[in-house]
Amino acid sequence: MFTTRRLLGTLIAGLLLTALMPNSGRAATASLTLQVEPVVGTQAVQVHGTGPASGSVTIALYDTISQDLPTVFVASRTLAVGSDGRFDVEMRTAPAYMPGSLLTVVASATPGAAQAQTTLVLRPPNAPLSVPVESATRSDP
Repeated sequence: MFTTRRLLGTLIAGLLLTALMPNSGRAATASLTLQVEPVVGTQAVQVHGTGPASGSVTIALYDTISQDLPTVFVASRTLAVGSDGRFDVEMRTAPAYMPGSLLTVVASATPGAAQAQTTLVLRPPNAPLSVPVESATRSDP
């Protein structure tokens, strides 16, 4: 009888502990979304999207300047995702800035979450503006 009580007590304690323990063995799977746009007037991009709520996301920038040159790592930043699952950051592209090159932005989160990636063509920082001095014809003496 003592052995049966002990066995039942052990089983009940085990079930209670299992029910109360966090999901430590399971990887959280959350999707990432990513949106990138240039910031007019600067050599920077605005990166925003969604990720695992209250987690962290690492944003990395890579620049492809030419078919003949390797892709260049530009910058990386780890930031907190809000409790609503959103993140937003402005990142400089100046270290490897070259108009017409391809900027690849990669977002990755905690293990178990997929990566998100997008690419855009870098344009001059003030491309939408018409600057008179650039459009004037020069006459060399």
